[in-house]
Amino acid sequence: MDKAIERAIKLEALVPRLIRDLFHYTNDDQWIELPVGQIRVMRMLYGGPSTPSDLGSQLSLSVSAITQVCNRLETMGLLERSEDTDDRRVRHLRLSHSGYMLMHRRHASRVRSARMALAALDDEKQQAIIDSLEALLAVCEPHTFIGMDSPELAAEVERQLPPPPAHLLTEDAV
Repeated sequence: MDKAIERAIKLEALVPRLIRDLFHYTNDDQWIELPVGQIRVMRMLYGGPSTPSDLGSQLSLSVSAITQVCNRLETMGLLERSEDTDDRRVRHLRLSHSGYMLMHRRHASRVRSARMALAALDDEKQQAIIDSLEALLAVCEPHTFIGMDSPELAAEVERQLPPPPAHLLTEDAV
């Protein structure tokens, strides 16, 4: 198997596991009941106010999808909207006090979890992990892969992935 594809398969399996194990939640966590889309919007707004179009661009969602998510967050009292002082058509979104405090507790909890995990590693390994993740993130920035994907690459990956289990290969399963 191609080493690059082998590593990509391993990365695809490791990242979700790492996130799940590193940032696990307890039943007491209020945000556990929020859908991922709402948490993503709140995470962006935790960094400061934004507009629906900016959020949509950053999260690769349509403005109408952002509006739906924000309507739900506003109904729950986690988000506030305000008009732009120069252009009444523009709405600014920000976390309410409740929304900010919820995200602040979430952030603190995740930092504590990361700190505990990193404490099990020496300084050199900690820095190597951070450096590697930053390097990977730099090549994953939006639009980095435009024009790089191809039918040939897709076919090559499909050829090298493990085959599906035998019971899925019957005509009844298809």
